[in-house]
Amino acid sequence: MSEMNEQINSAFENVKDRKATKFKEAAEIRTTKVLKDISNLEKLSNRGSYTYTDDQIRQMFTRLEAALSNAKKAFNPKNTGLEFHFED
Repeated sequence: MSEMNEQINSAFENVKDRKATKFKEAAEIRTTKVLKDISNLEKLSNRGSYTYTDDQIRQMFTRLEAALSNAKKAFNPKNTGLEFHFED
């Protein structure tokens, strides 16, 4: 029975290792893409090429910050989404 348990544990560890490697590879690719996209977004600040209002910039960054916050919360296993807070 001990040998079978070792085989099961070994198989489980292999699956865990594959999932960890898969996560790392995907996270590096996706994070690099997001960082490049942010760099491209930064180029919109060139007033010689673009005209924009403070409100447009506020709206843009409010949405980006909310998306980043939601992504971060998704990694918190305790996040139930069942909390309420008043907006001041």
